[in-house]
Amino acid sequence: MKTTNPTNLTVATPLATALTTILFALVLCLGATQARAQANVTVDSTTMTHGFINVSALPADGGGFVFNSGWALPDLFAGFSGAVLTFTPNTSIDRDAPNDPFWWQPDGSPNKYMDSSVFAQDDTLAGQTVIFSGYCWTNTLALPYSTNATAFIKDFAADFSSSTVVTSNLTGGFFSITLATTAGHHIQYGFEMIGPDARLTNATISGKVVLSSNAPPLLPTITTAPVKTSVLLGSNATFTVSASGDSLTYQWQKNNVNLVNGAAVAGATTDTLSLSNVQGNGEANYSVIVSNQLGVATATARLVVLDPSHLTMDPTANWVGFMNVFDVNTNYVFGSVWGTADLRGRFNAATLSLAPNTNTYNPVDAFWVNPDGSGNKLCDASFYQENDSLVGMTVTFVGYCPSNTLASPYTSTVFIKDFAPDFSSSASTTVPLVSGQAFSLTLATINSPGRHIQWGFETFGLDANPATAPSLGQALVSVNPPALNASMSGGVVSLTFPTERGLGYTVQYKTNLTDATWQSLSTVNGTGSSGLLTDPAGQARRFYRLSLN
Repeated sequence: MKTTNPTNLTVATPLATALTTILFALVLCLGATQARAQANVTVDSTTMTHGFINVSALPADGGGFVFNSGWALPDLFAGFSGAVLTFTPNTSIDRDAPNDPFWWQPDGSPNKYMDSSVFAQDDTLAGQTVIFSGYCWTNTLALPYSTNATAFIKDFAADFSSSTVVTSNLTGGFFSITLATTAGHHIQYGFEMIGPDARLTNATISGKVVLSSNAPPLLPTITTAPVKTSVLLGSNATFTVSASGDSLTYQWQKNNVNLVNGAAVAGATTDTLSLSNVQGNGEANYSVIVSNQLGVATATARLVVLDPSHLTMDPTANWVGFMNVFDVNTNYVFGSVWGTADLRGRFNAATLSLAPNTNTYNPVDAFWVNPDGSGNKLCDASFYQENDSLVGMTVTFVGYCPSNTLASPYTSTVFIKDFAPDFSSSASTTVPLVSGQAFSLTLATINSPGRHIQWGFETFGLDANPATAPSLGQALVSVNPPALNASMSGGVVSLTFPTERGLGYTVQYKTNLTDATWQSLSTVNGTGSSGLLTDPAGQARRFYRLSLN
């Protein structure tokens, strides 16, 4: 029979009991340290349904407590859109009691301070370690609201007689606060904002704070903006925008008015706007508004409508500058694209001014200037539009020269040119600009692929000393002078006038010619057709005039 050492058995029994006791004690200690549970809470529209407001006197008046009350979130101007909470300074007092002296001082300024809270109350959290976290997407609050907007956890005694509070200022970005709460207490977590009661008229400048459980979306950023486009009358046009950001929405506008999809409009709320069968009133500024819950980005492009039978002096079109340089014997030297301002061709409202080139004048450069200071090169400066979709069409260019004071031998002419694909040759028609005379040119262009159609103006002469430029004069070009016709029926005056695309037409009036100023009746955008404005004033006598913008 196998035997064991009795001494070993005797010693082993107390040690085993002691080890068991120690291990049991350790388990009890570990259980004591792990007894407090942890609860993670965040910004949540299903739980943050409570509103509360504490009202106090102004800090200048001692800031003493006045009263408190539960408020609905809309009255606190706080609310969720999906998972996003927007909280703004309270303006409900101005809405409901704009003249109550309890709330407003005699000068209309605030008379009370408001501590507004939006929160969740969950007493099942009592006794746990509560961690409240989330994201402040943006804080655009004005002072003093901006420095008094916080996230909080509050642990109230059973009778609400006292509380323990932790807070975090809402300065933008991630926030997280922790509080070890007490069993049997009332637990609240949420946001509060402190500041004076606000006027509705200041709501925009008072700002807002935007909060969510998730990180904010990327701000909308336009990476590729729509570009100015010229199309023929009756053709189609497309504008496209590329943007970065999260959850983007799009809205296209025409002259700041929202577009909606219809027979001639598609994609009004997408990244691509399509316009079909564009007419004269389609010429306008087209803007796209790209937005998400965090911000807005906008971009604008012009649509220019070209009528081949009536090309005009449209200041909003794509005008190009080019200069051909010759020696004094008219031998060609070179040609180059130039900025229109460098060519001294520029628009002032609806009027184009053309003047001798002074940009190249350099008294120490013999290429451009002779030793006696006179110009050494002849400059043919062109200011024009080009649109190759006019190839094969008969085009007409019309306008008016209010004044041409260019000193001899400088000249300025109006042209239409039909260039070969490589610009080696051209068919053209030109006429000089004559003070006080309208111009109208017509050219039947060659129906051959690759040709280039241009129309505009050339100013020719020696490069000029800027010091002498004023004495050299300028040529002015505009649309044909508008005519205003008036008729009356039933006490209503109807005012009609021809319009050109790209211009605004403002009708002004005076009751007496001796009145100090003209009053504006209304403004319409030119469409290439007749404009109509009515004046229902029924005055026995009124004077009208028409101005171009």
